[in-house]
Amino acid sequence: MNRSLREWRELWDFQNTATSRILRPGISFQFPFMNFCRFFYVVAGVGTLLLACVAEVFAHAPFDASARVIVHEDSAEVMVTVGSALGDSYVRLAQINPARLVQGHSFALNPDMATNFFSATADEKKLAPRSADVVTDGLEFQFHFDCALGPAKTLRLATYFTPALKPPQAAPLVVTDENGNILGSAILSPDKSTAEFLLSERLFPTNSVTSVASVVATNHRHKNRQRPLLK
Repeated sequence: MNRSLREWRELWDFQNTATSRILRPGISFQFPFMNFCRFFYVVAGVGTLLLACVAEVFAHAPFDASARVIVHEDSAEVMVTVGSALGDSYVRLAQINPARLVQGHSFALNPDMATNFFSATADEKKLAPRSADVVTDGLEFQFHFDCALGPAKTLRLATYFTPALKPPQAAPLVVTDENGNILGSAILSPDKSTAEFLLSERLFPTNSVTSVASVVATNHRHKNRQRPLLK
């Protein structure tokens, strides 16, 4: 079929215009594509934030609590960290209104509160808590107990709080020295509520005079020691 030069030019221009509308991103696809990208990034960002919040709330997942013991040369710290609901119950058990607790600040407790959580012995000698406190960040409660401890070969911890935990009613226990070196660990549960650990001689001073002097220094140090919440 014969076409004039003008007709060929008009057909060429029409084809170029149609093709550019389909293929050129600037006209047909640029804005929807950019909007999709923005939507994707927003959704991904919100999802990441929600996951971070969930990870923070369920810091003990799949456990409802955790415990830690820090062995010093003349004392032992026992800390039990629980979720907000259980922590609130224990604070009320101590006849304290949880609203009185200021986030990030320790609140003194009666040392006898330890009987709700544990009893400890060193070489079969009972360790009596000499001070206790609780601190919360709004999501968790950490109950802290300080016990005098002399040189010993074994440390035994019997726990009583696991029956109050949500399934699987288990809590990890870690024992460390004051430098964070792990001395032992266990998973506590109602069926296995007691754990015993060997203590190295290097944890305790060999000079009895040094030991007596360090007790005085430790009493002062424990009053001013600040502890972060465990995760």
